[in-house]
Amino acid sequence: MPEKRVTLESHLSKITTVLESKQKEILELKDELDVDIFCSLTSDNGQGGAVVTAELMNLLSPFQVNVVFDLYMEPEEE
Repeated sequence: MPEKRVTLESHLSKITTVLESKQKEILELKDELDVDIFCSLTSDNGQGGAVVTAELMNLLSPFQVNVVFDLYMEPEEE
């Protein structure tokens, strides 16, 4: 069975749903903790990309969450 690919946008959207459900608690703790979301992106051909929409960035903004992208490129075969 082929691997089903899920977009970065859908993963981050699910995280915002959790953040929103706990918004009061998270905002009460915001001075005591830093939150980062780490995203790993891979490419087996040196091409690719990811989109984070303005709408999603607006949803993350109240939580002051940093989104970090780690990019992994497969070496080109000679």
